[in-house]
Amino acid sequence: MLAIWWVLSGVTPAVTPAPGIFSQNPEIRQVVRFLSSESVQDILTGLDRSQNLPWTEIRSYVVPLTTHKNQKVSARAVQVMVHHKDPDASSMIRQTIAHSIQAKERVAAINLLGALENPADHAFFLRLLRIENQDTRVAVISWIAKLKIPNAVMPLIQLLEDSRDVVRAEAVRALAAVAQKQALLSIISRLSDSSQIVRQAAIAVLKPEDLPLARHALMRLLQSGSRTERIEIIKLMPFGPDIKPHYLDLVRTSRNEEMPAVIQLFSGTMDLEMLKEFVN
Repeated sequence: MLAIWWVLSGVTPAVTPAPGIFSQNPEIRQVVRFLSSESVQDILTGLDRSQNLPWTEIRSYVVPLTTHKNQKVSARAVQVMVHHKDPDASSMIRQTIAHSIQAKERVAAINLLGALENPADHAFFLRLLRIENQDTRVAVISWIAKLKIPNAVMPLIQLLEDSRDVVRAEAVRALAAVAQKQALLSIISRLSDSSQIVRQAAIAVLKPEDLPLARHALMRLLQSGSRTERIEIIKLMPFGPDIKPHYLDLVRTSRNEEMPAVIQLFSGTMDLEMLKEFVN
């Protein structure tokens, strides 16, 4: 019936051409030819060159390639969609994550999903925290931090009890990135973690304005922490009588090759009067 209406009305049906075909840009026309080729190598070349072209001009040629029978082509097409921040790539990548058996493949897909920076994926990232695999969990936490995903505070605090120190350390860094003030007490609690990796992560994310709440835990760690931890704490805390003995202890116990780093702790931060007081 619709075709008959076209004939009777004398109106030619409007056909929307793919933008790239009639583009005035010779580079776009060349890339379209590559993307429409039967040659896998030509298609891959076209996909590589698609990254630097206007997405509206070449999208209709790239998206169908995500289902290409050649895995290199389909994977590269999704990567190009991610490069252009096309939200339609989300569902494709999520399916890859859901069906991934190998952790390496899953982590690669998670990194791709994170690079897409689609707010619609935030809840999905939080659900991925349920996966126990260490590499997967660390990758997810890292992206939660980079994307500053809201509503992540409680799930991250729960991960501070994970048995693996690399997961706990990553959770500390993520909490600082997502909600430092809200999670400050939880971060400070990790200064007494059994793992040096986690303790160092907690020290590294503390800011000068956090010192009133963190001071007690930091002073305790100055007594029992490793040399590296003590140096980082001294860097963080303002110089005063309570810091002086710990600094002197570092000086006394440092090997010759370690002395420059110790001396540099106060390089440029002590005036002459303070230096006299320190020496005496």
